[in-house]
Amino acid sequence: MKRISQSENLSRRTLMKLMALASPVFIGSVSLLAEPVANAPQENTAKGRRIGRPRLFYNTAALKRIRQMLSSDPATDAFLKNHGEELLKADFFPESVAEIGGGQQANYHVPGSQIADMGLTLGLLYQLTGEKQYADKLRSALLYYAGYVRWAGPGLAQRVLPWHSVLETTEFSFGYSTAYDALWGFLTEEDRKAVAETMVRMAVEPILNDWILPGKRIHSLDSMGHNWWGVCVTGAGLCALALLGDDARALAWIDAVDAGFAQWFDYKGNIVQN
Repeated sequence: MKRISQSENLSRRTLMKLMALASPVFIGSVSLLAEPVANAPQENTAKGRRIGRPRLFYNTAALKRIRQMLSSDPATDAFLKNHGEELLKADFFPESVAEIGGGQQANYHVPGSQIADMGLTLGLLYQLTGEKQYADKLRSALLYYAGYVRWAGPGLAQRVLPWHSVLETTEFSFGYSTAYDALWGFLTEEDRKAVAETMVRMAVEPILNDWILPGKRIHSLDSMGHNWWGVCVTGAGLCALALLGDDARALAWIDAVDAGFAQWFDYKGNIVQN
């Protein structure tokens, strides 16, 4: 299975560092929403409170700081734009490529890494520049990968208790949540509905049913005994944060993830295995 290349890893780290320096709300790969929700413009509607965007990894104030930082750092500015140009020229991967190798993960890292990179890079570039080419390419990626049957390998169905999500599912989740947040004002209502439904169907529900919620899977067999739990659940959490204000279920999903993480961090281990 293809792993993240050195250039891909460098680009992701560079963008993360840039946003961490510009935004006090950025924490690792999860944004806690405290500042953006409190300071963002809001309006009450019949469907509930709507919260300003973007908000996941950067908000309006952070974007202003990032522009100022890039204006005084030509090397980083050129790096970001050059990487954006590479992504604009990139082809999408058909699901047949993702299925190579079989098993529970197969080759889903390849398209998953691409959409994660595009969501972060192209979404940020669109917010920084307002150039439509970045939004058009990212929108096309969202609609393309929505056509996949699943965001995990076919081998999951062969488990005694089938799974429906893996680490690669979280890569897709990261890309879709960041892209949805960045392009919310660009996407049509029909586009937003299609992308939101994809996030719920392919990421939120499979991940929460696998790793958080009772009823679909027995969680007494040390579900929290490895890093998969934290990584996978983060994917559902990011999608739920992106959908907050657009889907009435989002807040309950966020609460479930929040409560789960409290248990995960406090987990003392399985007595038999540890």
